[in-house]
Amino acid sequence: MLRISKSGIPGEQVTLRLEGQVIGPWVEELRLTCDRMLKLGGRLALDLTNVTFLDREGLILCRRLAERRVNLENPSVFVAEQLKDTRCDGCMGVAAVEQVGGEGGGAMSDTTRMQSPAISVGAALIAPAAGLAAPGASAEELRLVEALRHGDEAAFTELVDRYQNALLRLATVYVRSRDLAEEVVQDTWLGVMAGIGRFEGRSSLKTWIFRILINRAKTMGVREARSIPFSALAAEGSEGDHDEPTVEPDRFLPADHPQWPHHWAVPPQSWAETAERILLGKEVRGLLEKAISDLPRVQREVISLRDVEGWTAEEVCGLLGLSEVNQRVLLHRARSKVRKALEGYVARR
Repeated sequence: MLRISKSGIPGEQVTLRLEGQVIGPWVEELRLTCDRMLKLGGRLALDLTNVTFLDREGLILCRRLAERRVNLENPSVFVAEQLKDTRCDGCMGVAAVEQVGGEGGGAMSDTTRMQSPAISVGAALIAPAAGLAAPGASAEELRLVEALRHGDEAAFTELVDRYQNALLRLATVYVRSRDLAEEVVQDTWLGVMAGIGRFEGRSSLKTWIFRILINRAKTMGVREARSIPFSALAAEGSEGDHDEPTVEPDRFLPADHPQWPHHWAVPPQSWAETAERILLGKEVRGLLEKAISDLPRVQREVISLRDVEGWTAEEVCGLLGLSEVNQRVLLHRARSKVRKALEGYVARR
């Protein structure tokens, strides 16, 4: 459904505010409304702030309107990418093109039809929303979004195959059992399908999905916390305490050491010659998982995303809302604690 509301003075400056999807029969309604406004003269603008999707005919109509100097204002990143997509150029029939021309602008010539790919979409004719960041979603992700909005089951299966295991691993950072983590992931996918129409591409699709998971997992964690001892909550509350030493102070030489102040007294053990089978064994993996699970929550988040899932520092900062410096400190502290747990195991082998 498409809702059209009008503001301004006909014959001088009129803005049509669109809300919904420019698809199917609503394309014709929009065309007729625009023709009526253009016949009165003056300037016409379409406010696309609340437009979530345009089908093929909707895209072509907007491009033809842009040729007639109708301003297309405030499109979301996703809609702007749709309008820039050259795959729809020239795919409208002659009759439909002449209809768009209407009496207000006249039917388009054959030359104009042949030159339609030269429409300057994204330049002066389309004014992005103020402060809009560069698109975060890739073209391939936008393709998936469009398919999901059309109910494409294969696109949904592709996303599940891509992210299901990583979502489940991250969910365990927030809840204390695999059953609850699986429930969080299931709820996340429901949230993805319910909210896909509002996805605007300001972040990557991956970041958007994982942000939904974190919100769902935190909600589940709050409910679960009602049955967790206060001692456990206190440990969670100490996440990122900047006064805690990353490495025990007694592993360093004192400040008044005559030759090597603050240098290592007990340096980290080199694992260069440690048998690979030991480090990759099930026992070590279990030890690492336990060491990560014992970390304060934010440190668990950062090390899980960086070292387990392979996210970049930029992606982690964007997802968790951390500064680059804070992310680096949290990762360093988390890695130091996990290494400490592993050092004792390797020393005993």
